[in-house]
Parts: sequence; structure tokens; C-alpha cells
Amino acid sequence: MTNAFLNNRTLTIENLNPRVIEVEYAVRGPIVIRAAEIEKQLKKGNHNFAFDRVIRANIGDCHASGNQHPITYIRQFVAGCTCPSIMESPDFPSDIKQRAQRLLSACGGESLGAYTESQGLITIREDVAKYIEERDGYPANPSDIYLCNGASDGIKTVIKLLMNTDQSKPSGIMIPVPQYPLYSATLSEYGAYQIEYYLDEENNWALNIDELER
Repeated sequence: MTNAFLNNRTLTIENLNPRVIEVEYAVRGPIVIRAAEIEKQLKKGNHNFAFDRVIRANIGDCHASGNQHPITYIRQFVAGCTCPSIMESPDFPSDIKQRAQRLLSACGGESLGAYTESQGLITIREDVAKYIEERDGYPANPSDIYLCNGASDGIKTVIKLLMNTDQSKPSGIMIPVPQYPLYSATLSEYGAYQIEYYLDEENNWALNIDELER
């Protein structure tokens, strides 16, 4: 394969989608990159700093910062679902075994790796619907619930649904200030305008209707 061929096929800044280049995601920006560099230096024994460890607070990663320990119940449940044979151990609580088996029985071939409905596994959606009903006092339909890969994926999907199809008039999406950088980054990626409204700091950062109308 010639260098000329490789050069013609390589993805570069010049031929990259310009909307992607405009995306800014502060929680993973220069400060985080610098933090990673310092962490590497500390691990190599560099003692030129006035501290001996870096605490990551940029994305609220409680586990990484050491402020939250893993919940044993959740870890046991996930372990039992991914490796059912370990549930034969007497060290596994009986309620964990029952919950894991209930979930696996709803999976194709009783395997957590099997495909599910596009909306997500029905058993989990039923549990979510039950939770919503108990919390809010209103019935919830599992068929109206869609599972997603974390909050970021759900937010991006909703923003995508709000976009219009008129290329001559890009969509404007209202986002709060202060905001989570995912909002502005996603709007840049989708080529939409961000319309900012300010949260009421004096009222515990509440949403103010008058501010929305302004």
C-alpha cells in the first residue's frame, strides 16, 4: 500500500466534519488533560508537587474520587447475571439469586448478551413503570418507556427528536445557564442554535417562567 494511497484515505482535521471540530466539552478539556499528565508524573515518583494525588471532580465521578464506595448489592447482581454459575456459591444472598434469575429468564437463551427489544428489556421497563407509579401516584405504561445507555445518550436522543428538517432554518434549542456541557456540545454537533435562559440562583437554581419567556 503506497503512502499516496494512505494520505488520500486518512481522516484529518481538514476533511473532518466541521460541526465535530466545533464541539467543546469542558469536562474533558485542557484541565483534565493536564490532570492526567500530573497523575502520570506522581506515579513515576515525581515529588515536585505540594500534593501526592489528584482528585477528579470534573464529571462528578464519585468512585474515582474515593467519595463513594461501590454498592455490593449491585455488583453481586451484575456478577450473577453475567456469570450465572457463580450463583451456585453459598456466599451469594438468596434475594440476589432470585432477582438475577428473573432478569435472565426474560433474556433470549437466558443470556445477558442476547438482543432485546429496541425499547430495552421488558422486565426492566416493567420495574421502571412500577417505580414511577409508586413515586408519582400515576400509572405508567412499560410500552412508553425507553431504556438508554446512560443519561447522555437519552439527552442526545431527545434533542435529535426536537430538530426540524428545514436546512435553511436551523433549530434553536433552549438550554439552562449554568448548563452541563453535553447540551452545548450536542447542539454544536447537530448544527443547532443554543438559546440560553438563566436559572434563578437565589431560589435554589429554580426554573423561572418569566425568564423562559424573556
